[in-house]
Amino acid sequence: MSLNDLESPSLASEKQGMSPLSSEWVRENEGFVRSAPASAGATAANLADGAHPLAAYGAMKIAGPRAEDEDSGAWLWRGYLVRGGVTLLTSLWKTGKTTLLSVLLDRMREGGTLAGQPVSKSRVVILSEESPVQWRLRAGKLTFGDSSTFLCRPFRGKPRREDWSDLINQLIVLHQSEGLDLIVIDPLASFLPGRDENSAATMLETLTPLQRLTAVGVCVLLIHHPRKHLSPAGTIARGSGALNAFVDISLEMERFAPADDLDRRRRLRAYSRFEQTPRHAILELNEAGTDYMYHGDFAQVECRTGWERVQRFLETAPCKLSRDEIREDWPKDDHPVPGSTALWQWLEKAVAEGSLSREGAGTKNDPFLYWLPGKEVEWPDDPMWFLREEMAFDPVKEERERIRRERRERRRRVGGRIMEA
Repeated sequence: MSLNDLESPSLASEKQGMSPLSSEWVRENEGFVRSAPASAGATAANLADGAHPLAAYGAMKIAGPRAEDEDSGAWLWRGYLVRGGVTLLTSLWKTGKTTLLSVLLDRMREGGTLAGQPVSKSRVVILSEESPVQWRLRAGKLTFGDSSTFLCRPFRGKPRREDWSDLINQLIVLHQSEGLDLIVIDPLASFLPGRDENSAATMLETLTPLQRLTAVGVCVLLIHHPRKHLSPAGTIARGSGALNAFVDISLEMERFAPADDLDRRRRLRAYSRFEQTPRHAILELNEAGTDYMYHGDFAQVECRTGWERVQRFLETAPCKLSRDEIREDWPKDDHPVPGSTALWQWLEKAVAEGSLSREGAGTKNDPFLYWLPGKEVEWPDDPMWFLREEMAFDPVKEERERIRRERRERRRRVGGRIMEA
Protein backbone atom coordinates (compact mmCIF):
# COMPACT_ATOMS: atom_id res chain seq x y z
CA MET A 1 0.00 0.00 0.00
CA SER A 2 1.31 3.45 -0.90
CA LEU A 3 0.74 6.78 0.85
CA ASN A 4 -1.74 7.66 -1.87
CA ASP A 5 -3.84 4.63 -0.96
CA LEU A 6 -4.29 5.78 2.63
CA GLU A 7 -7.53 7.46 3.56
CA SER A 8 -7.35 10.31 6.08
CA PRO A 9 -10.03 10.73 8.75
CA SER A 10 -11.10 13.89 6.97
CA LEU A 11 -11.59 12.11 3.62
CA ALA A 12 -13.40 9.18 5.22
CA SER A 13 -15.81 11.48 7.01
CA GLU A 14 -16.51 13.39 3.81
CA LYS A 15 -17.54 10.12 2.13
CA GLN A 16 -19.95 9.55 5.02
CA GLY A 17 -21.47 12.99 4.45
CA MET A 18 -19.86 14.51 7.55
CA SER A 19 -18.06 17.87 7.42
CA PRO A 20 -14.43 17.76 8.60
CA LEU A 21 -15.16 20.88 10.66
CA SER A 22 -18.31 19.58 12.31
CA SER A 23 -18.46 18.69 16.01
CA GLU A 24 -19.43 15.11 15.03
CA TRP A 25 -16.22 14.74 13.03
CA VAL A 26 -14.16 16.13 15.91
CA ARG A 27 -15.70 13.71 18.41
CA GLU A 28 -15.14 10.68 16.17
CA ASN A 29 -11.54 11.60 15.37
CA GLU A 30 -10.53 13.22 18.65
CA GLY A 31 -8.44 10.23 19.65
CA PHE A 32 -6.35 9.84 16.54
CA VAL A 33 -3.38 11.49 18.28
CA ARG A 34 -3.28 8.59 20.75
CA SER A 35 -2.16 6.28 17.95
CA ALA A 36 0.82 8.50 17.13
CA PRO A 37 4.08 6.78 16.17
CA ALA A 38 6.91 6.99 18.68
CA SER A 39 8.92 9.42 16.54
CA ALA A 40 8.29 12.06 13.94
CA GLY A 41 9.68 9.76 11.23
CA ALA A 42 6.33 8.30 10.36
CA THR A 43 6.48 5.56 7.72
CA ALA A 44 3.89 4.09 5.42
CA ALA A 45 3.65 1.16 7.81
CA ASN A 46 2.84 3.49 10.71
CA LEU A 47 0.19 5.21 8.65
CA ALA A 48 -1.25 1.89 7.57
CA ASP A 49 -1.88 1.15 11.25
CA GLY A 50 -4.26 4.10 11.38
CA ALA A 51 -1.99 6.90 12.66
CA HIS A 52 -2.54 10.39 11.31
CA PRO A 53 0.46 11.72 9.30
CA LEU A 54 0.90 14.60 11.78
CA ALA A 55 0.11 12.68 14.96
CA ALA A 56 3.75 12.61 16.03
CA TYR A 57 3.67 16.41 16.15
CA GLY A 58 0.65 16.56 18.44
CA ALA A 59 -1.92 17.25 15.72
CA MET A 60 -5.45 17.78 16.99
CA LYS A 61 -8.80 19.30 16.08
CA ILE A 62 -10.19 22.09 18.25
CA ALA A 63 -13.95 21.94 18.89
CA GLY A 64 -14.13 24.55 21.64
CA PRO A 65 -13.22 25.06 25.29
CA ARG A 66 -13.37 22.13 27.69
CA ALA A 67 -14.40 22.35 31.32
CA GLU A 68 -10.79 22.15 32.52
CA ASP A 69 -9.80 25.03 30.22
CA GLU A 70 -12.05 27.41 32.15
CA ASP A 71 -11.39 25.90 35.57
CA SER A 72 -10.55 28.63 38.09
CA GLY A 73 -8.14 26.14 39.70
CA ALA A 74 -5.80 26.69 36.75
CA TRP A 75 -4.76 30.02 38.32
CA LEU A 76 -2.08 30.07 41.00
CA TRP A 77 -2.48 33.86 41.28
CA ARG A 78 -5.58 34.81 39.34
CA GLY A 79 -4.83 36.90 36.29
CA TYR A 80 -1.06 36.70 36.68
CA LEU A 81 0.18 33.10 37.15
CA VAL A 82 -1.52 30.21 35.36
CA ARG A 83 -0.70 26.51 35.33
CA GLY A 84 1.20 25.58 32.19
CA GLY A 85 1.95 29.23 31.41
CA VAL A 86 4.97 31.54 31.49
CA THR A 87 4.84 34.96 33.14
CA LEU A 88 7.50 37.66 32.80
CA LEU A 89 7.86 40.34 35.51
CA THR A 90 10.09 43.25 34.47
CA SER A 91 11.06 46.13 36.73
CA LEU A 92 13.98 48.38 37.51
CA TRP A 93 16.40 46.95 40.04
CA LYS A 94 15.61 47.61 43.71
CA THR A 95 12.02 48.64 43.04
CA GLY A 96 10.36 45.67 44.75
CA LYS A 97 10.29 42.68 42.39
CA THR A 98 11.68 40.25 44.98
CA THR A 99 9.59 41.88 47.72
CA LEU A 100 6.45 41.17 45.68
CA LEU A 101 7.70 37.61 45.15
CA SER A 102 8.29 37.18 48.90
CA VAL A 103 4.74 38.22 49.79
CA LEU A 104 3.43 35.90 47.06
CA LEU A 105 5.38 32.94 48.52
CA ASP A 106 3.90 33.71 51.94
CA ARG A 107 0.38 33.56 50.46
CA MET A 108 1.08 30.34 48.57
CA ARG A 109 1.88 28.53 51.80
CA GLU A 110 -1.82 28.23 52.69
CA GLY A 111 -3.57 30.17 49.93
CA GLY A 112 -5.14 33.59 50.33
CA THR A 113 -5.39 36.93 48.54
CA LEU A 114 -2.77 39.28 47.12
CA ALA A 115 -3.51 42.66 45.56
CA GLY A 116 -7.20 41.85 45.34
CA GLN A 117 -6.71 38.55 43.49
CA PRO A 118 -7.00 35.03 44.97
CA VAL A 119 -3.83 32.97 45.41
CA SER A 120 -3.87 29.15 45.47
CA LYS A 121 -1.91 26.96 47.83
CA SER A 122 1.11 25.97 45.77
CA ARG A 123 4.47 24.20 45.89
CA VAL A 124 7.25 26.42 44.57
CA VAL A 125 10.94 26.14 43.65
CA ILE A 126 12.86 29.43 43.52
CA LEU A 127 16.14 29.88 41.65
CA SER A 128 17.65 32.95 43.28
CA GLU A 129 20.80 35.00 42.80
CA GLU A 130 20.58 36.07 46.44
CA SER A 131 22.21 34.32 49.38
CA PRO A 132 20.30 32.21 51.92
CA VAL A 133 20.97 34.94 54.51
CA GLN A 134 18.80 37.44 52.66
CA TRP A 135 15.93 34.97 52.39
CA ARG A 136 16.20 34.08 56.09
CA LEU A 137 15.93 37.79 56.93
CA ARG A 138 12.75 38.04 54.87
CA ALA A 139 11.42 34.97 56.67
CA GLY A 140 11.61 37.01 59.88
CA LYS A 141 8.36 38.79 58.95
CA LEU A 142 6.97 36.42 56.30
CA THR A 143 6.41 32.66 56.47
CA PHE A 144 7.49 30.50 53.55
CA GLY A 145 7.09 27.08 55.16
CA ASP A 146 7.62 23.73 53.46
CA SER A 147 5.82 24.84 50.30
CA SER A 148 8.84 26.81 49.05
CA THR A 149 12.22 25.32 48.14
CA PHE A 150 15.12 27.72 47.50
CA LEU A 151 18.05 27.11 45.17
CA CYS A 152 20.32 30.01 46.09
CA ARG A 153 23.14 30.46 43.56
CA PRO A 154 22.98 26.82 42.44
CA PHE A 155 25.65 27.29 39.74
CA ARG A 156 29.18 28.62 39.92
CA GLY A 157 28.74 31.31 37.34
CA LYS A 158 26.33 31.12 34.41
CA PRO A 159 25.16 27.57 33.69
CA ARG A 160 26.06 25.68 30.53
CA ARG A 161 23.26 24.43 28.32
CA GLU A 162 23.78 20.91 29.65
CA ASP A 163 23.44 22.20 33.23
CA TRP A 164 20.29 24.07 32.29
CA SER A 165 18.78 20.99 30.65
CA ASP A 166 19.70 18.75 33.62
CA LEU A 167 18.05 21.18 36.05
CA ILE A 168 14.83 21.18 34.05
CA ASN A 169 14.88 17.37 33.99
CA GLN A 170 15.22 17.26 37.78
CA LEU A 171 12.36 19.73 38.18
CA ILE A 172 10.16 17.45 36.08
CA VAL A 173 11.14 14.51 38.29
CA LEU A 174 10.23 16.58 41.38
CA HIS A 175 6.89 17.45 39.83
CA GLN A 176 6.15 13.77 39.18
CA SER A 177 7.26 12.57 42.61
CA GLU A 178 6.17 15.32 45.03
CA GLY A 179 4.23 17.83 42.97
CA LEU A 180 5.43 21.20 41.72
CA ASP A 181 3.19 24.12 40.78
CA LEU A 182 5.55 27.04 40.17
CA ILE A 183 9.20 27.57 39.26
CA VAL A 184 10.60 31.07 39.79
CA ILE A 185 13.80 32.28 38.09
CA ASP A 186 15.06 35.46 39.79
CA PRO A 187 16.56 37.05 37.80
CA LEU A 188 16.45 35.52 34.35
CA ALA A 189 19.82 36.97 33.27
CA SER A 190 21.70 35.13 36.03
CA PHE A 191 20.53 31.70 34.92
CA LEU A 192 20.30 31.97 31.15
CA PRO A 193 22.97 29.94 29.33
CA GLY A 194 24.77 32.04 26.74
CA ARG A 195 25.83 35.64 26.84
CA ASP A 196 23.79 37.40 24.16
CA GLU A 197 20.38 38.51 25.43
CA ASN A 198 19.85 40.49 22.22
CA SER A 199 19.95 37.44 19.99
CA ALA A 200 16.50 35.99 19.32
CA ALA A 201 18.02 32.61 18.44
CA THR A 202 20.02 32.44 21.68
CA MET A 203 17.04 33.57 23.73
CA LEU A 204 14.72 30.97 22.20
CA GLU A 205 17.29 28.18 22.58
CA THR A 206 17.28 28.89 26.28
CA LEU A 207 13.56 29.50 26.76
CA THR A 208 12.20 26.64 24.66
CA PRO A 209 13.30 23.90 27.13
CA LEU A 210 10.98 25.53 29.68
CA GLN A 211 8.10 24.16 27.61
CA ARG A 212 8.95 20.75 29.03
CA LEU A 213 7.85 22.13 32.39
CA THR A 214 4.76 23.92 31.13
CA ALA A 215 3.73 20.79 29.20
CA VAL A 216 3.21 18.98 32.51
CA GLY A 217 1.28 21.89 34.03
CA VAL A 218 4.04 23.75 35.86
CA CYS A 219 3.87 27.56 35.82
CA VAL A 220 7.10 29.49 35.20
CA LEU A 221 7.73 33.01 36.54
CA LEU A 222 10.68 34.87 35.01
CA ILE A 223 11.90 37.99 36.82
CA HIS A 224 13.87 40.34 34.62
CA HIS A 225 15.50 43.78 34.40
CA PRO A 226 14.54 46.57 31.95
CA ARG A 227 16.57 48.25 29.25
CA LYS A 228 18.88 51.08 30.29
CA HIS A 229 17.14 53.62 28.05
CA LEU A 230 13.53 54.72 28.26
CA SER A 231 11.28 52.43 26.21
CA PRO A 232 7.58 52.47 25.31
CA ALA A 233 5.22 50.53 27.55
CA GLY A 234 5.20 46.86 26.65
CA THR A 235 8.81 46.85 25.44
CA ILE A 236 10.86 47.65 28.53
CA ALA A 237 12.23 44.11 29.03
CA ARG A 238 15.96 43.97 28.32
CA GLY A 239 17.21 41.92 25.38
CA SER A 240 15.53 40.39 22.37
CA GLY A 241 11.85 40.92 21.71
CA ALA A 242 11.61 37.12 21.42
CA LEU A 243 11.33 37.08 25.22
CA ASN A 244 8.07 39.04 25.33
CA ALA A 245 6.75 37.04 22.39
CA PHE A 246 7.52 33.74 24.15
CA VAL A 247 5.71 34.41 27.42
CA ASP A 248 1.96 34.22 27.99
CA ILE A 249 1.74 37.13 30.42
CA SER A 250 4.12 40.10 30.55
CA LEU A 251 4.04 42.33 33.63
CA GLU A 252 5.83 45.68 33.90
CA MET A 253 6.18 47.26 37.34
CA GLU A 254 7.27 50.83 38.02
CA ARG A 255 7.08 53.43 40.77
CA PHE A 256 3.80 55.32 40.94
CA ALA A 257 5.66 58.52 41.81
CA PRO A 258 9.18 58.16 40.30
CA ALA A 259 10.48 61.28 42.06
CA ASP A 260 9.46 60.02 45.50
CA ASP A 261 11.69 57.20 46.75
CA LEU A 262 9.54 56.80 49.87
CA ASP A 263 6.31 56.18 47.94
CA ARG A 264 5.42 52.49 48.39
CA ARG A 265 2.93 52.46 45.54
CA ARG A 266 3.70 50.60 42.32
CA ARG A 267 2.07 50.59 38.88
CA LEU A 268 1.56 47.13 37.43
CA ARG A 269 0.91 47.06 33.68
CA ALA A 270 -0.01 43.72 32.07
CA TYR A 271 -0.03 42.30 28.54
CA SER A 272 -1.70 38.91 28.45
CA ARG A 273 -3.29 36.18 26.37
CA PHE A 274 -5.98 35.83 29.05
CA GLU A 275 -9.10 37.92 29.64
CA GLN A 276 -8.80 37.37 33.40
CA THR A 277 -5.61 39.45 33.62
CA PRO A 278 -6.15 42.98 35.00
CA ARG A 279 -4.51 45.29 32.47
CA HIS A 280 -3.62 47.98 35.00
CA ALA A 281 -3.29 47.95 38.77
CA ILE A 282 -1.88 50.16 41.51
CA LEU A 283 -0.41 48.23 44.45
CA GLU A 284 0.90 49.64 47.72
CA LEU A 285 3.16 47.78 50.13
CA ASN A 286 2.13 48.24 53.76
CA GLU A 287 4.54 49.69 56.32
CA ALA A 288 5.31 46.25 57.74
CA GLY A 289 6.27 44.94 54.30
CA THR A 290 3.92 41.95 54.62
CA ASP A 291 1.08 42.72 52.22
CA TYR A 292 0.05 44.75 49.18
CA MET A 293 -3.12 46.81 49.03
CA TYR A 294 -4.97 47.12 45.73
CA HIS A 295 -6.00 50.71 44.96
CA GLY A 296 -7.66 50.13 41.58
CA ASP A 297 -6.52 50.77 38.04
CA PHE A 298 -4.54 53.76 36.77
CA ALA A 299 -7.58 55.89 35.89
CA GLN A 300 -9.24 55.32 39.27
CA VAL A 301 -6.11 56.20 41.24
CA GLU A 302 -5.25 59.24 39.10
CA CYS A 303 -8.81 60.54 39.45
CA ARG A 304 -8.74 60.02 43.22
CA THR A 305 -5.29 61.63 43.53
CA GLY A 306 -6.34 64.53 41.28
CA TRP A 307 -9.46 65.20 43.31
CA GLU A 308 -7.38 65.31 46.50
CA ARG A 309 -5.28 68.08 44.93
CA VAL A 310 -8.37 70.01 43.84
CA GLN A 311 -9.95 69.60 47.26
CA ARG A 312 -6.88 71.08 48.97
CA PHE A 313 -7.03 74.05 46.60
CA LEU A 314 -10.76 74.66 47.09
CA GLU A 315 -10.35 74.59 50.89
CA THR A 316 -8.69 78.02 50.60
CA ALA A 317 -10.77 79.36 47.70
CA PRO A 318 -12.51 82.67 48.65
CA CYS A 319 -15.54 82.15 46.40
CA LYS A 320 -17.17 79.93 43.79
CA LEU A 321 -14.83 79.29 40.87
CA SER A 322 -15.15 78.13 37.29
CA ARG A 323 -12.89 75.47 35.84
CA ASP A 324 -10.77 78.07 34.00
CA GLU A 325 -10.43 80.14 37.18
CA ILE A 326 -9.27 77.09 39.11
CA ARG A 327 -6.53 76.46 36.55
CA GLU A 328 -5.52 80.14 36.43
CA ASP A 329 -5.30 80.42 40.23
CA TRP A 330 -3.64 77.03 40.72
CA PRO A 331 -0.79 77.19 43.30
CA LYS A 332 2.63 77.54 41.71
CA ASP A 333 4.17 75.07 44.15
CA ASP A 334 1.74 72.28 43.10
CA HIS A 335 2.97 71.03 39.75
CA PRO A 336 1.81 70.23 37.21
CA VAL A 337 -1.29 72.34 36.65
CA PRO A 338 -4.16 69.95 35.85
CA GLY A 339 -5.20 69.72 32.23
CA SER A 340 -8.61 71.11 31.37
CA THR A 341 -10.13 67.72 30.47
CA ALA A 342 -8.69 65.91 33.49
CA LEU A 343 -9.85 68.69 35.81
CA TRP A 344 -13.36 68.52 34.35
CA GLN A 345 -13.46 64.74 34.97
CA TRP A 346 -12.34 65.15 38.58
CA LEU A 347 -14.85 67.93 39.26
CA GLU A 348 -17.81 66.18 37.68
CA LYS A 349 -17.07 62.92 39.50
CA ALA A 350 -16.92 64.81 42.80
CA VAL A 351 -20.25 66.50 41.99
CA ALA A 352 -21.83 63.12 41.21
CA GLU A 353 -20.56 61.72 44.52
CA GLY A 354 -21.84 64.73 46.48
CA SER A 355 -18.37 65.92 47.51
CA LEU A 356 -18.64 69.14 45.51
CA SER A 357 -21.37 71.72 44.84
CA ARG A 358 -22.02 73.23 41.41
CA GLU A 359 -24.17 75.90 39.82
CA GLY A 360 -24.48 77.45 36.37
CA ALA A 361 -25.51 76.31 32.91
CA GLY A 362 -22.10 75.19 31.70
CA THR A 363 -22.08 77.69 28.83
CA LYS A 364 -19.55 80.35 27.85
CA ASN A 365 -21.62 83.16 29.35
CA ASP A 366 -22.78 81.11 32.35
CA PRO A 367 -20.03 78.60 33.17
CA PHE A 368 -20.26 76.02 35.90
CA LEU A 369 -19.06 77.34 39.26
CA TYR A 370 -17.72 74.93 41.88
CA TRP A 371 -17.24 75.10 45.64
CA LEU A 372 -16.95 72.77 48.61
CA PRO A 373 -20.22 72.23 50.50
CA GLY A 374 -20.41 74.41 53.61
CA LYS A 375 -17.88 76.97 52.41
CA GLU A 376 -20.62 79.47 51.50
CA VAL A 377 -21.36 79.72 55.23
CA GLU A 378 -17.75 80.68 56.02
CA TRP A 379 -17.22 83.23 53.21
CA PRO A 380 -19.36 86.08 54.69
CA ASP A 381 -16.80 86.31 57.50
CA ASP A 382 -14.24 87.43 54.91
CA PRO A 383 -14.34 91.25 54.36
CA MET A 384 -13.53 90.80 50.67
CA TRP A 385 -16.52 88.55 50.20
CA PHE A 386 -18.93 91.53 50.59
CA LEU A 387 -17.18 93.39 47.78
CA ARG A 388 -17.34 90.38 45.49
CA GLU A 389 -20.91 89.29 46.16
CA GLU A 390 -22.83 92.38 47.19
CA MET A 391 -21.03 95.00 45.09
CA ALA A 392 -20.16 92.65 42.24
CA PHE A 393 -16.54 93.71 42.60
CA ASP A 394 -13.75 91.14 42.49
CA PRO A 395 -10.25 92.68 42.34
CA VAL A 396 -8.75 89.37 41.28
CA LYS A 397 -11.29 89.00 38.50
CA GLU A 398 -10.85 92.63 37.44
CA GLU A 399 -7.08 92.16 37.17
CA ARG A 400 -7.56 88.98 35.21
CA GLU A 401 -9.87 90.76 32.75
CA ARG A 402 -7.38 93.62 32.37
CA ILE A 403 -4.62 91.17 31.45
CA ARG A 404 -6.91 89.47 28.93
CA ARG A 405 -7.75 92.80 27.31
CA GLU A 406 -4.06 93.67 26.99
CA ARG A 407 -3.33 90.30 25.40
CA ARG A 408 -6.16 90.71 22.88
CA GLU A 409 -4.96 94.20 22.00
CA ARG A 410 -1.36 92.97 21.59
CA ARG A 411 -2.48 90.16 19.27
CA ARG A 412 -4.58 92.65 17.26
CA ARG A 413 -1.62 94.99 16.78
CA VAL A 414 0.74 92.18 15.79
CA GLY A 415 -1.84 90.83 13.35
CA GLY A 416 -2.29 94.27 11.81
CA ARG A 417 1.45 94.71 11.19
CA ILE A 418 1.57 91.29 9.51
CA MET A 419 -1.34 92.26 7.20
CA GLU A 420 0.39 95.57 6.27
CA ALA A 421 3.60 93.71 5.44
